[in-house]
Amino acid sequence: MSNKQTVAVLRHIRLLAGQERNDEELLRSFAERRDENAFSALVQRHGPLVQRVCQCALHHCQDAEDAFQATFLVLARQAGSIRKRQSLASWLHGVAYRLSMQLRRSAARRRTHEKQVKTMPRRSPCDELSWREVQAILHEEVARLPSKYQDAFVLCCLEGISRVDAARKLGLCEGTVSSRLAQARKLLQARLNRRGVSLAGVLGIAALSPRARAAVPPSLLRATVELALSPKSAGAAATCAAAARIITLAKGVEQTMSASKFKVVLSFLLVLCLVPAGLGVPAAPSPARPAEALTPTASDSPGMAPRRAGAQQPGRSPTSAAVKGELETITVKGRVLGPDDKVFGGARLYLGHYGPNDEVAVTERAQSNADGRFEFRFPKSQLSKVHPDQLIGSVFGMYTLERLEPPLSAEADPLFTPIGQVMAVAEGVGCDWSRIDPAPGRSEMTLKLVKDVPIRGRILDPEGKPVAGAKLRPTRIRAYPGEDLTAALAEFRKSNDFPIGSKLWGGPLPGQPRTVTTGSDGSFRMAGLGSERLVILRVEGPAIASTDIPIMTRVSDEVAGPDKLGEGRYTVAVKPERVYGATFRYLAPASRPIRGMVTDKQTGKRLAGVLIRVGPSNRSSGTMTTSDGMLTTRTDEEGRYEVVGCPKSSRYEIFAQPTDTSHYFSVRLQITDISGVGPLTSDIQLPGGIPIRGRVIDERTGKPVPGARVHCYPDNLNPSIRALEGCGNAESSAIADPDGFFAVTALSGPCILGAVAPDSTVHARSKAYREGELTDKEIDDFFNKYKLPPDEAERMKRMKKAIIVKTTGSADQWHLFRRDSFNSLVLIHPDEKDKELKQDLKLRPNRWAAKARDESSK
Repeated sequence: MSNKQTVAVLRHIRLLAGQERNDEELLRSFAERRDENAFSALVQRHGPLVQRVCQCALHHCQDAEDAFQATFLVLARQAGSIRKRQSLASWLHGVAYRLSMQLRRSAARRRTHEKQVKTMPRRSPCDELSWREVQAILHEEVARLPSKYQDAFVLCCLEGISRVDAARKLGLCEGTVSSRLAQARKLLQARLNRRGVSLAGVLGIAALSPRARAAVPPSLLRATVELALSPKSAGAAATCAAAARIITLAKGVEQTMSASKFKVVLSFLLVLCLVPAGLGVPAAPSPARPAEALTPTASDSPGMAPRRAGAQQPGRSPTSAAVKGELETITVKGRVLGPDDKVFGGARLYLGHYGPNDEVAVTERAQSNADGRFEFRFPKSQLSKVHPDQLIGSVFGMYTLERLEPPLSAEADPLFTPIGQVMAVAEGVGCDWSRIDPAPGRSEMTLKLVKDVPIRGRILDPEGKPVAGAKLRPTRIRAYPGEDLTAALAEFRKSNDFPIGSKLWGGPLPGQPRTVTTGSDGSFRMAGLGSERLVILRVEGPAIASTDIPIMTRVSDEVAGPDKLGEGRYTVAVKPERVYGATFRYLAPASRPIRGMVTDKQTGKRLAGVLIRVGPSNRSSGTMTTSDGMLTTRTDEEGRYEVVGCPKSSRYEIFAQPTDTSHYFSVRLQITDISGVGPLTSDIQLPGGIPIRGRVIDERTGKPVPGARVHCYPDNLNPSIRALEGCGNAESSAIADPDGFFAVTALSGPCILGAVAPDSTVHARSKAYREGELTDKEIDDFFNKYKLPPDEAERMKRMKKAIIVKTTGSADQWHLFRRDSFNSLVLIHPDEKDKELKQDLKLRPNRWAAKARDESSK
């Protein structure tokens, strides 16, 4: 086989492998590493959708191909700035529609200068006319849908994937996708009816048309990938005029997308100009505008169709929209000073914010000029998560909830997060950072760079041998008043702990490699952290425990904390903590690899994606692992897991937490260590349950209550609790999504389902909704229906203010919860033969709160 054939085969294999990854993974791979195979997989996956949009809006092959290539050229350039990567299909649909409309307006002028125009093949005049009309209308109305409905419709109806797959792509439950798809159809049907078109007819034509099933020609795919990845070389390979035209077209729509972000500012200025007119001052007449002029929308999403100039959305005043847009943008400005208090030019300014998948991101936004000044702006939405935290797990005390996935690094720690902070970084000096004040006009800041004391160290194994290839990265940085550690060290010598500090930063320094690797002698160097600061370094390496090392950026010997705490007879002996100087040697403790397999307890099926947390069961090892003392991983496609870097201990704790889309109970177990340092194997079996799905709604209005916490417990007398003996949690929890939908897991037999209003806190009950109740009639009807012991019904009725439930698999353990901790309570009895149970929860509004809402609506 020739070299060319080999390369072609390998490229095809890589492309097939890329098709197994989802859009988020492919887009991340391309944005971070410019992975050609990832981009090719995206073009092949979404090419048919983009091709249909372009062909329906443009009736000439060359125009449609130009719009097709320009769409993916925009994707290549904007890959790093797309926030909702799971909604890539609808994003591409919107870009393709905008490009097609832009090209359609210029096509008439261009064709007057062309002698030959290649038109698309026609089947029959009537058939082609119907296809053009209905498909163009469909895509126009789809582009006008709100983004959450557009996402569901594009995936399920235009790309033809199932609702289950769409839910997985969007990170939602299937019920949410179904409700959004139904609402999208309802909106489209109403809009299409006004234009004399039936939605069913439109989709029917789309399904029957050969063009709907047509694949993108391989030559067009190759040309698109080449142009997007290297516009200059691709332009040379193709005709220069054609490549230049496509690039110009892409730049034009990018400018339109950027202009939409500033439209709110222009609208605000327009409102200011119109104020004199409202006060009786005559305003200058505005020049006439063409009736067909189009203006970009005020949305960041390219999926919104352009609107006619002068058209106003129903129920929305231009004044309120302009003011809202102004408040949604934050402008940050200030100056950078050097260690000598003089202005410092050339410093790079970084902003900590949330990325498209709610991950913590730190991106460069500006550089200080010769006067040390800088200014940039960003959407306020980047300081908030797109999706709320999904909480699940232990519910002891009702509000002590474990996160679905604990923080894997200090960047996610609320105390040390860089979110909403700006950091200045420059070569040869230490960094400085400050938190943004989001109040209008209060984002001016002064950042003062400091002298730098580089960290130099050596990592040794338990035998004192150097550890080559160990990875180190800063996870927390603390600065103290006056850039002086003296007072903090004095507190450490007394209490074994440091004060919090005046400024906190979580994660590595921006603009530098995330990790530093030790050389063959175990040494490393790290600069830019400044002086007189406390830095926590995470160290990970072969055969050593993953630990956190406290370092002070000060030329000093290590400092030890006290070995006793307390006074008089309350004095207790403790293990003294240590903080190292800027130059140090660290003897890393030994580690114990732990591996195993997670399966379904009933069927033996291997389970993928299960969250595994492992740590020493006694904290006497004297090491710090992750922020909560546990190391974290997930099972692979074969259900296998392996945790490396766990400190060697006499016993280990293992927590297995299933994904929020599966219906298993979590498991907690302990295993005993063995001699040696080889891997320790522990297989885990997860017991399954019955899915309970429903919605949390307001009883008075029927509207969903997003963010409500839903809990399901087996009743104290539930015999099925024996199936969870020694497994850990017997309860299941979830958060209602934006449409109020939830899904929890229950055992067969009597269970209690409860909901807590989103405004409830640990210290205060809900003010908007009343406390949950279980009436005597509800209890009697439930116990009579399922023939449960009458004496237990009497017990439950006598306990007016409490319920007794199981929260673990231990038969002799139960918990007592106050009924007024809930805002809705329902008794359910899933049968062991049930595949799923539907149950809604209704929250009753407080009378005064309902009255206040009524007056507010008036």
